Parts: sequence; C-alpha cells; structure tokens
Amino acid sequence: MVSLFKELKRFKIKNEDVCSQCRCADSLEHTCLDCPVSVKFYEEIISWFNQKKKTKKTLSNDELLFQNYELPSSLPPHSRRQLNLLVLLAKKYVYACKFTDARPDYSQFKFYLIV
Repeated sequence: MVSLFKELKRFKIKNEDVCSQCRCADSLEHTCLDCPVSVKFYEEIISWFNQKKKTKKTLSNDELLFQNYELPSSLPPHSRRQLNLLVLLAKKYVYACKFTDARPDYSQFKFYLIV
C-alpha cells in the first residue's frame, strides 16, 4: 500500500498534506514525476548511468513509471536490466526519503548501491 501525506493527514497521523520536499500539494504523481527534488535526483541518476554506459538516455514520465525503455542496440542486454533495477531502487529511495523528511541525495544513493 502506498501512503501519501494527504491520507496520513486524513487519519490524523500528519498535520499537513503537502510534499515534504517542495511544499506542493502531495500526490503519488507529484512524488514520482513532478516534484522538482525528485526530478533533479532522477536526472542525476540517469546521468550517472549514461556516463557509465557511454550513452545518452533520457527518461520520459512513461518510461520512468513503467520502465519500458528503448535503449541503443549498441548496449548489451544486461544494461536494460541494470537500468530497470537502478530506476526501481531510485523510486524506492525517493519514496523512503519522503517519509523520513530527507532530501534524496545522489552521493548517498550511490553509496547505498555499492553497499
């Protein structure tokens, strides 16, 4: 079950129903796609992937949500699995940060991947 601040406010667990990162109205779409803090974090992660794989992949909102990527044929098949796992872990990390009132941090996330 995905909890949002608006539901937590309704059940009187939280006092506010706004995004803890940017103070905009909270929603699942906002957390995953629209929050400027999340968007910047995803851009940093994809930039890191591109640097490692020597490619220039960008992710649309649909690709980010559904993980249905078109990757260059020059990349080996396991790169698609790596990107899938990277995006899945990044989304989990962003969601966890939201509920601990921490900002998603690219360096911390990379450390989390290595450990």
